[in-house]
Amino acid sequence: MKIELYKLFSSAFFVIFCIGCSGSNSSPVAKQNISNKLTIMDTNYQKVGYAVTILQIDKRCENSGTWDALFADKIFVNIYEHSSYYVDSAIEFLSDEKFNLHQKTVCVYSMQRVELQDYIRFFEECKNLFNTGKIPELLLNRVISPTFGKKKIVVANYDNVDVKRILESIKDGGKASKEFKVMIEKILSGEYWNNVKKFMDESGESN
Repeated sequence: MKIELYKLFSSAFFVIFCIGCSGSNSSPVAKQNISNKLTIMDTNYQKVGYAVTILQIDKRCENSGTWDALFADKIFVNIYEHSSYYVDSAIEFLSDEKFNLHQKTVCVYSMQRVELQDYIRFFEECKNLFNTGKIPELLLNRVISPTFGKKKIVVANYDNVDVKRILESIKDGGKASKEFKVMIEKILSGEYWNNVKKFMDESGESN
């Protein structure tokens, strides 16, 4: 009887301890939430040094002639497949003026596998970098509608409230060119996404 009571109290203590531990990990800080989510995603994944790796990838692919050649680079694919681990590193990379447009494009394209909320955060930071002159319109265009792969996260989620808010702020701001604003208007209306889907259907590709 004493042994069974001991087991019962031990089990109860263990459950309470586990609940307490899980509660202590919650935090309103975005980075902590991301860290917790990534732990669930893949506890065995080992991060690489982001900036130095992007520069190495860029050097290998600079004469490839097509951005889709990045899929042939195993190290790029490794980052691409685990891109949610690198959102903050990518933002920091884009903020650094010593990196050129080609290198920053590799960075942007490495982010195309992230979840929508991570990409919205990335997109908003890119908008801010554009507004402060740290990245050009062409790069922001590639963030919105990448000429790489089949994923167009912003375009496909044109009706998302946060995506709409960022797009409208770019369109209404004074930095965007007339042509860029026209493209954004087509995205906001859904026309751009319908054209992408039509192209995918006609070519037999899936997004």
